[in-house]
Amino acid sequence: MINGSTPNNQVQNPLSSVSAPTSVNQPNQLSSELYIITFVHNIVFDDKAKENALVIEITNKNLSAPRYVRLYGRWIELTHFFIGASIIVNAKFKKGSFTNFYTDADEGIITNDSGSIILFPYYICDVGLITSGIRCLRKGFIHNKLNYDQTLKSNFLNTIIRKCLIEYISTNPKSSASKLQQSKFTLSKIADDLITKYQSELFLSGENETTAKKKIISQLYFIYQDSSRSPDFSLIGLGNKIVESSRMFPTLIKDNEGFNQTLVSYKLGLKSKLHAILETINDEKLPIRIYSSSISDTNVNEEHIACLAGDISLLRSRYPEDVADVGFLWYYSTIPDSRYIVQPMRQESLNLIARRNDIVSLIADNSIPERIITKECDTCLVKDFCNVLSRMESQSPYEGMISQRTQKNFYGTTLESDFFWHHYDHISTSSLGEMEAYTSILTNDVENRVKMLNCAPKMKIFSVHRDVDKSATIVTFESPTFSYFYSLHLRKHNSAILTDVENPDVILGTGIVQNFSNTMLSLKLYDHHVKEGILVNIDFFDWKGDHRTRLLNLFSLFKPNSHSKIRNLILEKNFCPKFKSNSIKFNEKNLTNSEKEAVDTALRAEDLCMISCHPDSGFLKVAFRILESFVSQKKFILIACNYYTEIDSFANFLSNCNIKFVICGKAGHINSKFHKFVYENLISKCQNIAEIEKILQSTKVFITQIQKKFVFNYSLHFDVILSIDMFSQDFFLSYPVMSVCDCMILFGNKVFEKENSCFKILSEKHSNLVMNLTELYNTHPFIANTARSYYGIELNSLYPSVTVSLNPLNVLEDPLLGLMKFVLTMDNPIVVLQCDDVSQLGLITAVCAGLVFQSVQLNCPFKLSPFYFTSIQKMIHLYQNIFSRDNEFMRDAAGRVSVLSVLLCYKAFDVGVFVGGENPDLIKSALSYSMKKIIFVIKEGMISSNPAWYSLCSRLNKQSIFKIKSEFLRLVHPPFPNLNDHFGYIPEINGSNDIEDILS
Repeated sequence: MINGSTPNNQVQNPLSSVSAPTSVNQPNQLSSELYIITFVHNIVFDDKAKENALVIEITNKNLSAPRYVRLYGRWIELTHFFIGASIIVNAKFKKGSFTNFYTDADEGIITNDSGSIILFPYYICDVGLITSGIRCLRKGFIHNKLNYDQTLKSNFLNTIIRKCLIEYISTNPKSSASKLQQSKFTLSKIADDLITKYQSELFLSGENETTAKKKIISQLYFIYQDSSRSPDFSLIGLGNKIVESSRMFPTLIKDNEGFNQTLVSYKLGLKSKLHAILETINDEKLPIRIYSSSISDTNVNEEHIACLAGDISLLRSRYPEDVADVGFLWYYSTIPDSRYIVQPMRQESLNLIARRNDIVSLIADNSIPERIITKECDTCLVKDFCNVLSRMESQSPYEGMISQRTQKNFYGTTLESDFFWHHYDHISTSSLGEMEAYTSILTNDVENRVKMLNCAPKMKIFSVHRDVDKSATIVTFESPTFSYFYSLHLRKHNSAILTDVENPDVILGTGIVQNFSNTMLSLKLYDHHVKEGILVNIDFFDWKGDHRTRLLNLFSLFKPNSHSKIRNLILEKNFCPKFKSNSIKFNEKNLTNSEKEAVDTALRAEDLCMISCHPDSGFLKVAFRILESFVSQKKFILIACNYYTEIDSFANFLSNCNIKFVICGKAGHINSKFHKFVYENLISKCQNIAEIEKILQSTKVFITQIQKKFVFNYSLHFDVILSIDMFSQDFFLSYPVMSVCDCMILFGNKVFEKENSCFKILSEKHSNLVMNLTELYNTHPFIANTARSYYGIELNSLYPSVTVSLNPLNVLEDPLLGLMKFVLTMDNPIVVLQCDDVSQLGLITAVCAGLVFQSVQLNCPFKLSPFYFTSIQKMIHLYQNIFSRDNEFMRDAAGRVSVLSVLLCYKAFDVGVFVGGENPDLIKSALSYSMKKIIFVIKEGMISSNPAWYSLCSRLNKQSIFKIKSEFLRLVHPPFPNLNDHFGYIPEINGSNDIEDILS
């Protein structure tokens, strides 16, 4: 049992004697006391406590009065196991809070006299006393918590079985722990003997004999372990086969003659195959070895196989029945007395690890800087838990939080972000991005890397010295030519890998760019083998993002066939795409001439076709015709959309055409937005990613949201890529499918974007490649004039025949301009403008923006600044395309639409213009700013239908609320001075015009 003389007691031999504990009580701190419960005097129902609650009266030899434990819910059926039992409880409690001892406890740990662990309220338990022999106490505690999260009845039953087994072996010389494996007794025979001899003690009278036998056999696994190396999990048994069994105890040992050296796949109600990746962690300064279940010569012994099988089964049972695509990452250490770790993982993460394993096999051992692990905490999956658990000692409000985090992180969708990447950084030889970089360097010669402008060859190290904090080494290079080259081309590439010039496969160091000037470049290296005077090659990468982003960037930049035609289209000026002479036939019905030309050009393209158009000017119609034509040609097509609204449009089109398709994306969006399309089509038949890949072989169309990076996994399956609204140069450089598809057709409207615009680059040399749909310039004259006013010289350079004005306010209608001048010069602190036509909301706000940014002379003592609280993209769909989302005039007028910019600069302005919707947060946000004037622009009817707007307007005077008639806005030359003849006020609403009153 346990020696209770000090708070640092350890669990010793179960046959040892019991000493009286010494209580420790310190003022204002938690105290620890070891209770030896010699007898449970009474078990009663407490009517005042929660429903179905038990109150267990416990006593201690050193206490004059009993104390009470309250247990709730699932524990109630287990009452008879407490009666007469001798239990050791190790508990913490606040001084004087005896009456509330264990109140509101729902789970945790109890230890019995044989040392086994049972759940009890863990935030009041001293973990150190009950997890003896486990090097990482937190880890052992949490894994015991996972393992024993069954009913209390099962735990007590297992504990008593173990006690009976110990007694059985001690009384049977032939079955001692050291000789049991050589004895003629099979585990099945031992179980039969135990059931016969200890039936009453085991409370097996009501148990199914087969179930009881399995439980007994499972406990034999502990008997074969030394007491100091008892594993964290009571899991499986021994035998020639690992066979399918119940979820609680997945394996039944038929004999004890050995193990099967093969990992098997269990069919425990799963719809897909379980995958497990095994990795060893070795603390003895040896390289980490990585094993995968797909490798035939996996070096795992019988103990590892047994533990893995049981761990996977127990953890897998915690997942919902419909979650099939889950695997497990299983770590074990080669160090004696170490523990096993089983980590449930989403299949996407396992795929990444599997790819990393393949990468590791390509790299020589001397090419990787050794990453020595000396502390077990550095490799602990539950390291983040320690901080939370330490705060439990104060019994703060984190008590409920830890329970929620446990369930969420171990069995939920946020597993990878909270545990995997933390653990991965510590145990892997390097980061996932570095692995890709190493592989790329080994498979791509220096000349190719230099040609891609990402490598500086034969750089001589000028100096090597330690950093100030001695955590890294600073390596300096002197080269005026390269410093200029870096500042010009590689400013964003802040990470670097150094390789040997004579032996390009040898990695000399990794680090980041610390500083550069006209004549000098310095790198901070963390792992290196360099010295002054040697020549090195420096490969630069951009690793600012997370591991997945790094992986994508490196994969695209350093693929063996990295010099694809499309990438060279951006990097080399002399490239010209190829077009077929004859186009695929397509349906020309309801297409304009420009749309017909766009479809024809796209269908003839052999490499790349870009179509530039306004979002609502017909690009979907063109995309549908292209898609329809390629489907008829039995092409495999990937539609990579940037917005779910576009996915919705394609799904409708394909459904109406009876074309089979698959949609992938974020699970929540798929379920909420595309339930009908997804579950009435092929995706309803897919249980995991592997099945989706198989379906792609018979499906012509696959739709995904490009931001989710599904393209990365499936790009090799497609002949044609339709990409919507992704047109920056960075997109081309990071897009991994550029060199694998025969044709790529892209849509977008960023014709006049900044210097790095792909359209701008292509239009200079390859005008035959870019198709511009001109509907934007052939619609309402106001829209056309506004666009021409903004684009000015740029538009003139592309369309020399167009005459433009560079002042946006020149094309605005005088009545609206006059109204806004009047509103801005009013003394009223809050003004509300109503429009009966929602398309005018953006127009009115644009006028305010024009007045402010064009420095219109107003009789107003204020500095002015407009703000939007609706995105430009939303205005496109809602406000009838008055402005393009990329129109620089609108972006300036909206404070560049950035909420961050608004928060940073709002204090510098006295007037704010807000475009309002039904969300009451707009009012709250606007009134929180310290401005002298606030102008709300809302649609008519909001005041009467929305309580928030009515509450605000009811406190304003009638002169502060305008109703703008849409008919008036369409007048060419209305009588301006008489405003009241054309702007009707809303009915009078009594209220105060005092802004202090409103803000209160």
